[in-house]
Amino acid sequence: MLRLTDRLGTHAQYEVVARPFPKESQVMTPLTRRGIGLLVWSGTAYGVLSLRNLPGEYSHYLCGPWGCLPPIQALLAVHGFWGVVIAPFVWRYARLRTRRELFRAGGWLSSLALLGILCSFAYTWWGLRDYHVRSFVTFYLGRALGGLATQTDLPLVQIWIAGIALIALGLRSNIEVSDAAPENAHSKVASVLDR
Repeated sequence: MLRLTDRLGTHAQYEVVARPFPKESQVMTPLTRRGIGLLVWSGTAYGVLSLRNLPGEYSHYLCGPWGCLPPIQALLAVHGFWGVVIAPFVWRYARLRTRRELFRAGGWLSSLALLGILCSFAYTWWGLRDYHVRSFVTFYLGRALGGLATQTDLPLVQIWIAGIALIALGLRSNIEVSDAAPENAHSKVASVLDR
C-alpha cells in the first residue's frame, strides 16, 4: 500500500500493482535467438580463422627427416575452425537428448575417431616399414603426429574431443532426465500394492 497526500492535505491510499511486461518483451523470439547465435558463431569462426595472421615462425622447431610442418598458426586456425563447426552440433544434441543417449553417442563418436586415428598411424607405419633409423619410435611418433596434425580434411581429433564431451555430459549427475523412470514406476507399483 502506498499513502499519498495531495495539495489539500487529504490522504489517500493506493495499491501499487506491478503489471507484467508483455510477453513479447520478456522472451526473445526464436528468430532473434538464432540470429544472435549466428552472429556469435560467425564472430567466433572469424576470430579462430584469424589465428593464421599471428606473427612469428615457430614451425622450424618441428622439423625432422620428413621435412617441416606448415606454419603453426595456419594449423591452429584450421583445427580450431573444425572445433567451431562441430561445437554447435554437440551443444544442440546435448540439449535434446537424455544422459544415456549422450553417453552412447559420445562412445560411438570417440570410438570412431580413435579408429580413424589408429588407421592414420597404421598408414604412417606402412609407409615407414622399410626405414632403418637408430630411434624408430621417436622417428615414427614424430612422423605420425605430424601426419595427424597436417590432416586437416578430416577432423579426427575434434570428433574425438566432441565424443569425450558427450560422454562427460552423459556422466554428469545433476541432469534431470527420464532415465529414472524405472525407479519411479517401481515406486508407483509398490504404492499401489501397499493399499
